[in-house]
Amino acid sequence: MATISIEHLDDITVFSVSGQLCFDEFVDAIKNKYHTVTTHIIWDFTNGNLEGINQDTFRTVLSVAKECRPFNGKGKTAYVSTDDRNFWMTCLFAITANTSMPYPYKVFRTIDEAIKWMNS
Repeated sequence: MATISIEHLDDITVFSVSGQLCFDEFVDAIKNKYHTVTTHIIWDFTNGNLEGINQDTFRTVLSVAKECRPFNGKGKTAYVSTDDRNFWMTCLFAITANTSMPYPYKVFRTIDEAIKWMNS
């Protein structure tokens, strides 16, 4: 079970995950919190992990995200992870997202790198 905290940094909404994120928690956060997103999203897995999510369930997560976040033409989504397993898992997720979502997705090792990308 994970805890997800949300922080707004100007036009960036950061979802910080602590613990093991399961599919239902991921979907619940999107359904109940994406309406608060202004432009960009960072999913920070520095203190969390994605062992409860696989490539197939991630496709469902993307479908929910597409429903809950209308395309505004400039939003970006970043995944941040320092753990190698999570990093490579989020790389796979980003590849999947970039083929089906209107927003660009990218993976980083630090929040600062993600913010720099979003502001570029």
